[in-house]
Amino acid sequence: MSLRLHDPFERRRRAGLQRTIQQSMMVIACIGVLALTYNFGQNRGDAEFHASRNELAELRKNKTELEKQIVALRAETLTTQTKLKELERQYQADIGDDHLRSFNRLLRERLASGVKPERLQQVIAATSNVRNCSSPETKRFIVATPLSKKEKSSDVSFGSGLVTITGNGMSATNINGGKEAWFDPAQPVNVSINVRGGQNITKTGPLPIQHSIIQGATEYRFTIAPSARSYAEVTADQCAYP
Repeated sequence: MSLRLHDPFERRRRAGLQRTIQQSMMVIACIGVLALTYNFGQNRGDAEFHASRNELAELRKNKTELEKQIVALRAETLTTQTKLKELERQYQADIGDDHLRSFNRLLRERLASGVKPERLQQVIAATSNVRNCSSPETKRFIVATPLSKKEKSSDVSFGSGLVTITGNGMSATNINGGKEAWFDPAQPVNVSINVRGGQNITKTGPLPIQHSIIQGATEYRFTIAPSARSYAEVTADQCAYP
């Protein structure tokens, strides 16, 4: 009995058996860990796959909705463009002409100033291209300059003194660069048109200058143009208004 327990071969055999058992257990443990890891990874992969598939389905749904909205917006834009073209066509047909726009602006100004619509209608209805005018009347006056002296003929009047016209301008320059007493007709002239008991108007610019004044049932029309040296010539006529 004592010899069997101390047999070296028996000890080596038992030691080898223990190592085999230990190694087998380690292998089994590794296989278990690998199995658990694989199972965890597979579950996670399945979850990510389902999440991706759901996200893709949501994106496709959103894409479809966006496409529907784009189609609706294009249809709305086309409708708006059609309406805009119709409005432009109607605008051109109604007030697209420059004369009509000016006339429309003048009507608004007259109404805003207090003129009654009935009065404007009467005036427009009575207006025609054939006008009842007097023969033109021409007078001239001396245009004042910084070097000129006050002259008796420095103004003219029309309509029995109803309208008085004067003017002043810049002195002409001689060949030596000196200033003369007469005005330079090539430079702007200040023309003052004074209505007795009414408005005083100043118009500035190169000659000729035109202006009209309406007093009651008469329209006074004036054209101020250059004349002989120092002078401006005024041509006036009177027409029934309107």
